Amino acid sequence: MIILRPTKMLAKRLSLAVASQELIPVNPFVDWGVHQFTFARCRFLIAVNTRSLLPVVMPARGITNGPTFAKTILQNIEMHLRNLGWGDLAEKYLLPKAGAVGIAPIPNRSMLGSINEMVYFASVEMNAGLSPGEASFRLREIPMTYLKGTSAGRVFPHMAT
Repeated sequence: MIILRPTKMLAKRLSLAVASQELIPVNPFVDWGVHQFTFARCRFLIAVNTRSLLPVVMPARGITNGPTFAKTILQNIEMHLRNLGWGDLAEKYLLPKAGAVGIAPIPNRSMLGSINEMVYFASVEMNAGLSPGEASFRLREIPMTYLKGTSAGRVFPHMAT
């Protein structure tokens, strides 16, 4: 099962039923926090892996309900991992679990703070003229306090070991 953890605002907007009990991920590749933000009067989503903080920025156009939300998030995560050369990780750890999607709350305030930092950095990168995909690529190299000063690009490929 893939676990998507939307912010309260996003869950309310899409009428998502958030699980009342904590969902435990089967592996760290399937657990993603998701937040909506606005840039240049357009809505975007940022999906952030809860273990590595690997960000994936995408347009939110057309996402109006739970099924389109999950489908769009998973397609963008898979595409981003393939663009980074981590398609083998997607095929081994993420895609086999994509049959079922669980909606759960963001685990703690620290994770929410890290997602908000990524939103800020994504806005800066997109303001400099980068596309959401290019911004995602750049954001993976930002050192994060949540990761004890290392970056998502260094943590994500080693989560399998």
